[in-house]
Amino acid sequence: MSVADKVIIVTGAGSGIGKATAILLGAEKAKVALFDVNPSIFDVEEQIKSAGGTAIAIKVDVCSSAEVDAATKAVVDAFGPVDGGANLAGVSGKGTINLEQETDEEWDRVIRINLGGVKNALRAQLQHRNPKGASIVNASSIGARIGSPGNAAYSASKAAVSGLTKSVAREMGPHGVRVNAIAPGITDTPMVDAVPESIRDGWRKANVLGRLADPIEMANVILFLLSDGSSFITSSVVDIDAGRV
Repeated sequence: MSVADKVIIVTGAGSGIGKATAILLGAEKAKVALFDVNPSIFDVEEQIKSAGGTAIAIKVDVCSSAEVDAATKAVVDAFGPVDGGANLAGVSGKGTINLEQETDEEWDRVIRINLGGVKNALRAQLQHRNPKGASIVNASSIGARIGSPGNAAYSASKAAVSGLTKSVAREMGPHGVRVNAIAPGITDTPMVDAVPESIRDGWRKANVLGRLADPIEMANVILFLLSDGSSFITSSVVDIDAGRV
């Protein structure tokens, strides 16, 4: 499961699963590039460096392909070609609006970030990949499988990420590139903290372990998929949902 000296880009690295993943990769001696629109990534960068790791933080809006491309080139200039990516930036959507009331603006915002952001990051990572091979992990969701009432844009965006992952895995497999996705269950992140406790309690009861996930539990799986320990896994969408039905 070693990722030592691998150059790995993490989008959404300022909080939640992205932050946990970046810190774990830094602890495992990867050269970690942190992308996020939130300036909190600079705090994460300092945390990794203070622990003896190697990191570079770049403020990036993943919705802008130009910003993503420029930041990825800067990573290559600093560390070398890209060995891996964890494309985790995303938004949950409002979560309380049925499609019949959904505005075009809100729908487009969720799709632009959750799908377009993954596409932008994935494409840049492929264009600047290590010719010896690479492994990339995208963020889907259990919502892609079971749906999200009141949040159709979110489920649609994550289902599209699953399809994107499988398509690109088939395109790039002959070139030594593996592409997988994780499908997290409800994870205890700042995004989830804003949800009323009554809803959070219902989420806990909806899986067989009776609790929410910790971000590190997602990061551990991402680490495995980025490492050579998963060398025969590609085109997979890995459920990490404690048996959510």
